Amino acid sequence: ASLIGKAQLSTDLWARAHRQYAAGGDARRAARCAFWIVLDLLNTGAQAQSSGWLVRAQRLLDDQELECPERGLLLVLAARLQAIRGDLPAASRTAATAGALGERFDDPDLKAFGRLIVADLEARAGHTASAASLYDEIMVAVTVGEVSPVAVGTVYCAVIDACQSMSDVGRAREWTTALSHWCSAQPELVRFRGQCRVHRAEILRLSGAWSEAAEEVEQVCATADTNSSTLRPFVGAAFYELGEIHRLRGDFAAAEDAYHRSAQCGCSPEPGLALLRLAQDRPHIAAASMR
Repeated sequence: ASLIGKAQLSTDLWARAHRQYAAGGDARRAARCAFWIVLDLLNTGAQAQSSGWLVRAQRLLDDQELECPERGLLLVLAARLQAIRGDLPAASRTAATAGALGERFDDPDLKAFGRLIVADLEARAGHTASAASLYDEIMVAVTVGEVSPVAVGTVYCAVIDACQSMSDVGRAREWTTALSHWCSAQPELVRFRGQCRVHRAEILRLSGAWSEAAEEVEQVCATADTNSSTLRPFVGAAFYELGEIHRLRGDFAAAEDAYHRSAQCGCSPEPGLALLRLAQDRPHIAAASMR
């Protein structure tokens, strides 16, 4: 359900499986179901719900005093929440514990997600070389099929986002091409096609191919259900990309509308909006926006 784009059905099924496993005393499987629920919630910015599910799943493992891969997966999400809240030292300690559990239990998904959070924290600390090396190591595991299908697309998109954030356009282009091939090889796949198009559009824009970039994101904006909370992050990113292209072309009214729609989808319109204000000769507003 998740892979073919039925997001709400997927969440409902994970929750149902979680309840039935918990009722049957299988805390490990219940916790793994909760992991996928929390991962989707975090990707849509639902921090309070994420925290609630996380505590619930951790309590199940604590009650049975289980040390297992599922505990590591929950720690990955706990570290991500700590990072979102700005507590980077705590996030680093939690991520290190999750990584150790990944190596101990040799769980492919846990190792991939554990290394991913460590790499993200390295990148945030400005250690881009070590972060890039970790991202490459993660992607090797993804491309050889060691991790589950839902994890594959999630990790692809996370690594591409990170490379773009570090302005490592070469890596972003390489992994975007790989993601495109992976999506194309699975005709029924829906979930990651939108993200893939947005990533491809950004690479095209950075390469100066503005018309091709616009075509990519316009298709995402036209076909996506903006009322779907699970789809909103990449829809917002698509509108942001559209705003960037309009701004570069000098169509400031269209750019402002696209940035506004991006914000409505929960995506920050910066730095594009500040650059737009600067182009409109409104430097004081641009400076305030940047601050």
